Amino acid sequence: MSILVWGYRPEGGRTGSLLYPAESAGRMVERNLSFYSDYDRVPVWQQRLFALLFGNRADVQHKSLKIYRDVLAYFAKHPDRATPWAELNTRVRLIVLLAEMGDHKALQRQLARLGDAPEEQAVAEAVAFAYRLPGSPEHLSPIALAGLRLLPLGWAANHMWLHAAQRDGDARLAARYAGYIASAGEGARRRVLLFTLCNAALLVGGLAVAATWLVRGGPTAGWRAGALEQPWSLADGFAVAVRAAVLGLLIFLALALSGGSIFHPHLLALWSGLFASLPMMWLIHRYLLRPRGLRFTDAFGLRLWGPGLGRVAGTALAVLALEQAGSLLIAWGAWQVGFHPHWSEAIPERLIWGPWQSTVLGSLDTVVWGPVFEEIGFRGLIFVALRSRLGFWPAALLSSALFAVLHPYSLPAMAAVFWSGLVWAWAFERLRSLLPGMLAHAGTNLLAVLTVVLFYR
Repeated sequence: MSILVWGYRPEGGRTGSLLYPAESAGRMVERNLSFYSDYDRVPVWQQRLFALLFGNRADVQHKSLKIYRDVLAYFAKHPDRATPWAELNTRVRLIVLLAEMGDHKALQRQLARLGDAPEEQAVAEAVAFAYRLPGSPEHLSPIALAGLRLLPLGWAANHMWLHAAQRDGDARLAARYAGYIASAGEGARRRVLLFTLCNAALLVGGLAVAATWLVRGGPTAGWRAGALEQPWSLADGFAVAVRAAVLGLLIFLALALSGGSIFHPHLLALWSGLFASLPMMWLIHRYLLRPRGLRFTDAFGLRLWGPGLGRVAGTALAVLALEQAGSLLIAWGAWQVGFHPHWSEAIPERLIWGPWQSTVLGSLDTVVWGPVFEEIGFRGLIFVALRSRLGFWPAALLSSALFAVLHPYSLPAMAAVFWSGLVWAWAFERLRSLLPGMLAHAGTNLLAVLTVVLFYR
């Protein structure tokens, strides 16, 4: 399976993997730029916090330029995917960003690349008028007005309309667009502050629980994991894992081929993780648990009523906090040394462009089915098999490495996945239950889904 995962590279690389590269890039960049709108009025302490989290406004602007140029370069190499509107839309957004940054040389070069089509000429005249370029008309012409109306709603359109209204002397229209810009920035920053506060509370609360473990000598939840007491051999575990991977991959590919579109997905495709994992569950039960007289609840410590809901929640919170603390440090450290993942990695298009019902149903696969079956597969099946031969730490390291390899993101993201697998393997070994790891895994995936929905949906 890993060979298939790593061997597949869409034409055009990461950008080519997107169904809507221009629209997805525009959504990401404009939301990021809106965050810095009306930024001079933001309190200093907030500016310092945002600089710590994301960098300063100039850094974000230059990264945004690279994203737009990446899309345009992709369209130049793959003209079959470059619809006239998508290419014009991306170039105009790049032009407006250059104008806002005051880079007039680059702005003139981009304007010179616009063609003779009426839409392109209208946009060129609108940009020239809004930003008072040499040779622009003194008053808003019908052609420039048509060019302004061509831009889709968002950061670039709001700034173009603001400058055009100011130059045309329309104070009411200028005030309206200034309000749009300020509102977009304030709303984005409010969501970031709320999200940051919730994450900080989660980390503090979970690490406080973990600190009590150190004082008391470790967690005592009262679980028992029959799989750790009666482990299967490495050969038996490997045989089940290979068969489960092959059957699961076949099911996943079949569902993907018949999964419909982003806008009209099928439930089978939205829950592909659930259906692709069913063969694994049957194989584990048939060949590993039943011969030992075990059920899933006994084998993997999946009992809620023994420890109690409060203790389950507390241990899960502590495990989640340990995992998140390490993942955040990895991501922040990679960013500090200049290691940036490709921008498309932050754009799951189904969550952004699909209808709300598919977003909710698809998120169930990510937040519910994925954590349950991945913990049983990687920690319950593979880790237990390796542990029977190698001991805890080699088994934890190897199973976590496999977990990371099968999540082929950027290197910092894969390092974070490796860390997560290591924490969840340790939690299974220490607590004798997969439940805390499952809940922490679900919490991690939920945070990722919420990040996309809150900021890019």
